[in-house]
Amino acid sequence: MAPRGLQAGGDERSPGCSASADPVRGKQLQQALTWAEDGLPEVDRSFLIDVPEKYQPGQLTPLVFVFHGWGGQGSWYHDWGFGPLSESEGFIAVYPQGMDDCKPGESCNGHSSWNAVGSTRSSSSSSRVACDVEHQTHRFCYHSCEVRKGECHPCDWTTCYDDVGFVEHLLDRMEARYCIDRRRIFAYGCSNGGMFVHQLAQRL
Repeated sequence: MAPRGLQAGGDERSPGCSASADPVRGKQLQQALTWAEDGLPEVDRSFLIDVPEKYQPGQLTPLVFVFHGWGGQGSWYHDWGFGPLSESEGFIAVYPQGMDDCKPGESCNGHSSWNAVGSTRSSSSSSRVACDVEHQTHRFCYHSCEVRKGECHPCDWTTCYDDVGFVEHLLDRMEARYCIDRRRIFAYGCSNGGMFVHQLAQRL
C-alpha cells in the first residue's frame, strides 16, 4: 500500500506516535466502526487488531492488513501464521472482515467478500468484468448491489459497498491510535482478498 503522507511530503511518523495511551498487547482485539455510504444502509464494519508484545508507544511500528478470501474470516489468518509472525517481526496486524450482505437463499449466503477489480462490474462495458454470464451457473445477490443497480446480476458476486473507502478510514484510525511507520504499511490478501489488494494499490 502506498504511504500516502510520504507521497505528499509528509512525516513518516503517524499522529499516533504522540498518543500517550498504552494499548493492549499480545492478544486479538475485536473492534468495529460504523460505515455509511450514500444510498446504502449504515453498517458496522468489524476487524481484529493484533498488537505485538514488543510494541512501544512512540516507536515506529510496521502495519500489515490481512484480507481473507471469499467466504472467509479474518481470524483464520491469525491462526494460520500471521499471529506468531506479528509477534516475532514486531508489526501490528489488522484483519478486516468483508461484507456478508448476501440476500437469504442465494448462492452467496454466508460468503463475506471484497468489492474488487471487476467483481461488481456487470453493468460496465469495460473488459474488466470478473465473470462471463454464459458460464456462471450460480445466482449471487448481494443486497448492496441490488440497491445500487436496481436488480441482481450473476456476475456481481461480491458486495457493492466501497471497501476501499472503508479500509482508508480504518487506516486513518490506526494511524491516529498507534505509532505507525508510514514507510512500512503493507497488505496481504488471499483469493478475493488478493484481488482487493490490487484494488487498494490502484486507489490509495
